[in-house]
This record gives sequence, structure tokens and C-alpha cells, in this order.
Amino acid sequence: MKTSAGCDSTVNLALTVNPSPTVVFSRAICQGDSVTIGTQSFNKTGTYTVKLTTVAGCDSTVRLFLTVHPHKTVNLTQTICQGASVIVGTQTFTTTGNYTVKLQTANGCDSTVNLNLTVNPTKKTNLTQTICQGESVKVGSQTFTTSGTHVVILPTSLGCDSTITLVLNVIPVVSPAVSITSNTTDACPGVPVVFIATSNIGNAAKYQWYVNTTPVGTNSSQFSTTTLNNGDVVKVVLTSTSSCTLGDEATSNAITIKVNKVTYTKPPVEYCKLDSQQINLGIVTNPASPFTIVWNNTTTNTNGIYTVNTSNSGNVPFTITYGNNCKVNDVLPVKVNPLPPINATVNKPAAKFEEEVQLNVTGAPAGSDYHWTPATAVSNDSIRNPTAIIRESVLFTVTVTDPKNCTNTDTVRVTLINDCFIYIPSAFSPNRDGVNDCFGLLAPPKMSEYKLLIYDRWGELMFSSNDEKACWDGTFNGDVVPVDSYSYIVTFVCHNGERLSQNGIVTVVK
Repeated sequence: MKTSAGCDSTVNLALTVNPSPTVVFSRAICQGDSVTIGTQSFNKTGTYTVKLTTVAGCDSTVRLFLTVHPHKTVNLTQTICQGASVIVGTQTFTTTGNYTVKLQTANGCDSTVNLNLTVNPTKKTNLTQTICQGESVKVGSQTFTTSGTHVVILPTSLGCDSTITLVLNVIPVVSPAVSITSNTTDACPGVPVVFIATSNIGNAAKYQWYVNTTPVGTNSSQFSTTTLNNGDVVKVVLTSTSSCTLGDEATSNAITIKVNKVTYTKPPVEYCKLDSQQINLGIVTNPASPFTIVWNNTTTNTNGIYTVNTSNSGNVPFTITYGNNCKVNDVLPVKVNPLPPINATVNKPAAKFEEEVQLNVTGAPAGSDYHWTPATAVSNDSIRNPTAIIRESVLFTVTVTDPKNCTNTDTVRVTLINDCFIYIPSAFSPNRDGVNDCFGLLAPPKMSEYKLLIYDRWGELMFSSNDEKACWDGTFNGDVVPVDSYSYIVTFVCHNGERLSQNGIVTVVK
């Protein structure tokens, strides 16, 4: 091409041609979602054409085929029977109520199921019925006449079955009868006698017990008592409470009871210590039967006679076994009186011949009786405090009996002093001063055939006497003898029969 100057010029052109594209596509969405192309949004099913300007400035066309799938909501109302179920999706429902279940459909959009479920119950009824033989029970269209468990299924108005379980007891029709037994017919006092009634009508009965003709008991098939007497008769009258009996009452057999009894008398037992007392309980059994009695858990006899010799007051236990091994445990009160606590005394445990001593007893209660032995040696053998003249060694015994007639004994000894000897001084002083003025036998015993002779050194008799109480005053023919030694001879027979003699020298001093 030529330029403006008329010269040729060459132009090299690089040309780019941008296309104007057309895009076609289909899209499926769920209700509530949208598709946006450019500045436009689409949310309904349809075909849409949208013009768009590209970056190159060329127009492009977009054609959209849009499908909008709805969110489906399903409302269900359903009724089932108890025990059945309704499944929605993966969930199972068995109870009455309103339920909402979210489900995903094949196109990927959720659907909602609203379930209103009613569960009608399947009713179960348990029946227990008692009838008499020959009667029947009807359940639905079925009739039953035998004992056992019967199951009946019945349709209800709601279309669900109901189950009735019938436990039927068919009682035979019988005439009432009753008999009684007892745990013993040979009873011991205070031990229960138990009677048991057995009837042919089971628990459908009332019981009235009788002892002889007196009504007792508490309307029970068992009767127990500890107060029966020998020969009492026990029976029971049964009254039927069942409608399946022929007649209303029945009387049992009668049982006659033997009741063993024992009587005895406990005598008063009182004795003194170290003594004993024989007693007899006078045991009588009714009905008459042999018996044994054990005393103090050791001594057994069969006559009720026993010698009580316990040393202290208290109770002696005994057990009487009699009749049908009946036992009576009792005690015999025993009073043991102590012996009087006496003590025999004497004022002189040693005395000279024919010396008097005073005896006494202490500790004896007032009103006691006394007895001394040897009786001939005391002034009064029946008083508490006699005296005694001692002529030999004596063991005095006193027996004291107190007001309870308990006796105790004690002894006391008095020893005779041996005074059968000669005791004469070897000197005396007859100076008339009142001291040692006379010479003679000192403390002379009881004696006989006494003789005292005194001589001077030339053998002249100065003094002689047959009186043991006499003494030489140191004179001869009225004059005081001179100071000198004198010889004496004394002889006598002592109270014990012994003949004594002694000779010696006595000195007269001034």
C-alpha cells in the first residue's frame, strides 16, 4: 500500500479472531438450592439462555437445562397391635406416638416422613377359678370342666387378639370328715399337748375345739394346751366353708388324755450345825406310778425319805421323776442354826489343895441352859458360873444348850499345885519387931499327924507342937533364947497321903 507520500509500504498484520462460544449444560438441584450463571440465579426447573461477554470482548452464550427436585414430605397414620412394629428407613417403632424421620431419596434430596403411630394393646388376662365337680366355666366359645391351666385367645374390637389364661380348680363333692391326733396321750403337767386336725376338704373349713364340753381354741387346725386335767376328752367340730360338700359339719374322734400329777409336802427343816434331820415328802402320784427322787443331784431313792445333813443354811435341790418321764424340779429350804459360840474360863488355872476357883462361860446367848461336869466338883452344875474346891487336877466340861436347842461343849482345866513339900526358913529374929519373929512351916499344905520338935545344941527340947499353924517364938520357959543354932524335926502326912519329914538347923539372930 502507498503511504501518504505516494510511496509503497509493506504492512505485516498478525490477526487474532476471538470466537463467540455457545455453552450448553444440564444441572439437577434440590428444592431450595440455585444455579448462578454470570449475574443470574436460577432455582426452578426450565431451560435458560444467558449472554455473557468474555474477557476478549466477544459475546458467549450459555444454555442451561435446569431440573429442580422437590423435598418430599410424607404424612403417615398407622395402627398396629402390641408386639408388632413399623419400620421407616432404618428406624423401628413399637409404641404409640408421633415420629419424624428424615430420608434421602435416589436423586440426593431429603424427604420427610411424619408418622402418627397407634399401638393397640394385646390384652392378657389371668383367671383363677374354683368350681365343684359337675360344674363348668365358659371362656369365649370354649367350656372347661377339668382342673388345669387353659389358654384361650379371643379377637378384640381393635383387631388385636386378647389372651385369657384360666387356672381351674375342680373340687370333688364330698361329705366333710375330720380326724385328730395328738403328740401324746400320757402328758406331764405344764408340758404342751398338741392336737392336729386332718380333714378331706383342705383349707375350706372352720374348726371349733372342745375340752369335754367347753369350747376352746382359735379356729385353727391345730390346738395346743398345757392346762389339761387327768381324764379330759378333746375333740373338734369342723364346719365346711366350701360349697362342694354334702352337709356342713363333721365331728372328729375323741382323745382322752391322761395327765400325771404329783403332790408332796415340804416339811420345815431346821437343825443345829453338825446335826441332821430326816424328812419325808409324802410323795403321791396320780395316776399311781413308781417314782424316783434325786437329792442334791447325787442321792437317789424311791420313797421320798431323806436325811438332810448340810452344814449351811440354803436350798437342797431335788428332782422327782414319775409317770411318763415327768419331772418336777424343786428345792427344800433348810435352816442350819449355828452352835452357841461358848468359851469356858477359870480365874485360876492352877490352884492349891482345897483352894476355891471361879468357873465361867462367855458367848452363850441369853436363856441358855448349862451343865458342868464333873457335877460333884462344882458348887452348882446348872449355872453359868459355879465355883469349885480343888482337891486334884480337874478337866471341867461345860455343855451349853441355847434357846434353839443347839448344844456346844467346851472345857477348861485346873491344875492342882503340888504343895506337898516342906519349906522352913534357916533363920529368924524373935525381936518382936513384927518381922520374922516366929519359926515354923511356911505355907503349910493340908496335912495330918503334924509334929514339930526344936532342940538346943545340948539336946534339950525347946519347943514342940502338933498344930501346923503354931510356930516357935524363940522363947523357952518365958525367956528369949540366946542367939545360937538350934536343930528341928518336922513330920506330917500330906493331903495326898504322902508322909514327909525333915530335920535341920535354924539360927536365932537378933
